[in-house]
Amino acid sequence: MAGIRQAKRLLAVPLAVATGYYGALLARLSPERHQRFMRRRIRGPYRGALADRLMTIVDDLGRTQDEQGAMAAAATAIREALELGEFDRWIDRDNMGDGKATLIECGDFLPGRSWKLQLFFIPEGHSHPPHSHSDVASCLVVAKGKLHAREYNRSHDLERDTDHAMLSLASDRRLARGDTLLTTRTSNDVHWFGAVDGPAVAFNFQAVGFRRGRKPFESRRVYVDATAVAGTGVHRAAMLTRKAAKLRFAERPLSDFPLKS
Repeated sequence: MAGIRQAKRLLAVPLAVATGYYGALLARLSPERHQRFMRRRIRGPYRGALADRLMTIVDDLGRTQDEQGAMAAAATAIREALELGEFDRWIDRDNMGDGKATLIECGDFLPGRSWKLQLFFIPEGHSHPPHSHSDVASCLVVAKGKLHAREYNRSHDLERDTDHAMLSLASDRRLARGDTLLTTRTSNDVHWFGAVDGPAVAFNFQAVGFRRGRKPFESRRVYVDATAVAGTGVHRAAMLTRKAAKLRFAERPLSDFPLKS
């Protein structure tokens, strides 16, 4: 089965590349035709008005490259849809477990670019390990429960090897329904969050490939050991494999790792 999945993944790459370049041709010919093409690329069980709002935000991001503004606009749109009850049937399920559900996905509308809206289901005491992103701007919006989150700025220009990231603490806070984390390459590029006081559900919106274009098979996450980062200053944080990060952080709350003074 693993071999079949790998073969399908390999076969999907040339199709994705061809689709992206077809989208680029349409964008040069007519912005309206490209918007219709992007709309046809949208997949997922959610069919409400938020899909069009996010598509418009992504389209604007492609022109302005204002990742911070785009993620703030996406967070506002998600909160408004949340308050209208558009996601209640997913959020209010009794047995949330630990995992994620993709509600909207749009891939390869331009070379290396995609976007998606997911729900993360996080049991109490479980965490998403500290991680950076590869050409991803994102926003996280709490839909249910509470999160403990830490955000870090990553100083890419200070990094001298491929085994460490240079991080400074940006925030250490509790988030409730409607609160957000905004992540771009230049602001809060690393985050670490987990459910506290019960299970939690959070929206995760990602816009991928808007700086240089997504490379085939490129990992979206770069895991780091943020426990070396004190409350002030810039510190070296070792890179971790996904497996090592999961083993160390996934089933533990952030409170198990007090901030260094």
